[in-house]
Amino acid sequence: MSKNENESVSSRELAEKYNSDYVKILGDFKLDCFKRSTSLTVYRYMRYKWAKNLIESKKISFADPATWEDPFEKRFVCGDYEQSGFKKKQIAAFCVTTEHGENESAFWRQFDMENRHDLVQLTFDFDVLIKSLSDFAKKNNAKVYVSPCKYDYTSEEIKNNSKIQKVYKTIDEESFIELACLKRRAFKYENELRIFMYGEKLPIEGGRLNIPLKGKLLKTLKVCPNPSVEAFVSNDFVREMLQERLGIRVEKSHLYDEVSKFKFSRGK
Repeated sequence: MSKNENESVSSRELAEKYNSDYVKILGDFKLDCFKRSTSLTVYRYMRYKWAKNLIESKKISFADPATWEDPFEKRFVCGDYEQSGFKKKQIAAFCVTTEHGENESAFWRQFDMENRHDLVQLTFDFDVLIKSLSDFAKKNNAKVYVSPCKYDYTSEEIKNNSKIQKVYKTIDEESFIELACLKRRAFKYENELRIFMYGEKLPIEGGRLNIPLKGKLLKTLKVCPNPSVEAFVSNDFVREMLQERLGIRVEKSHLYDEVSKFKFSRGK
């Protein structure tokens, strides 16, 4: 992993801090320390209107994986495990990335293929997120699983039942979550972290599970390069509403800003 040891925390350390009857950290990954502080962060790209709804409602929306459009993404989480003797419970997922800027350009393009220029990158406080989810899981007799995606397989291998079953010979709750995190090798740049709510009687409605937030989840909001005025009303409006009224730091991506002309100086 490429993260600086002094500016990140490993999943082993996270497990020591967060593992409980209601939370389980799986896999191998690292989280950023926010601006070298003790706060840990994860990141999410989404359209501004959905970010605004998250902030105003003070709820985070998990999706039933059955509603995901990509059939590869939901192949295992929505699979048939009857012959294995494993009985699935209800499941809802929220996907984030552990990388702040390493693949920023790819993310802006991937999530805005229609060129609406209305995306934002949200920086979440991991501690606030996990504590809110843990409280919800306790109340609903559920469990929170946090696991990185595994990018070990090609598209053809993902479709090959026998190849997958040579690795996963038996299925229990944790191996099911690991299967739910298998992604195609082509998406390795995403460094995706999947957070699942898993239980018998989750209040999922219309394919969504809305979970109340306790505390200040959002640390910063970064506006996409060349933002659409129609989408954001104006940069001043975003800054006034979020930064001044709610205390959320607002930034703008400088990924494609103009730069000065390079001039080689003798003796440098």
